[in-house]
Parts: sequence; structure tokens; C-alpha cells
Amino acid sequence: MNFFTTKVSDEAIERVVQVLRSGFLNEGAVVKEFEADLVDYLGASHVVTTNSATSALHLALIHLGIGPGDEVIIPPQT
Repeated sequence: MNFFTTKVSDEAIERVVQVLRSGFLNEGAVVKEFEADLVDYLGASHVVTTNSATSALHLALIHLGIGPGDEVIIPPQT
């Protein structure tokens, strides 16, 4: 049984190829463009994107002032 089929447009594939060829996978012009678009879409003053949910959670903990020695209880999978 196939429950999950993902349809990816040719435009999306071309954008991914553009990023791969640029050599900038976690930063660069495309990331800045995406963040600017996200600011507009969300109506936020600024956004920060990360390369993984783990990185995002780490930044959130730092922002909240949680550090070494503090207890954080989370599910085993994020």
C-alpha cells in the first residue's frame, strides 16, 4: 500500500538544482529570499530558518535562556 505520494513540480526541482549547484545549502541568496518571503507571508518583523528541527529547538532553548544544568523534558523523537 502506498499512503504517501509526493508530487514535486518541475519548478521546485529546478530551484533545488539551482541551490545544489550554488554550493550554498544552508545559507546564500535563496535562503535570504525564502526568509524574506516568509516574513511577508507571516507578517513577522523577522524570521530565522534552520537546516533541521533539532537546530531550531536548540536555538529556541538558547533564546529562552535554558542552558547546561537545566532540565528539559521532551519526547524522544522531535
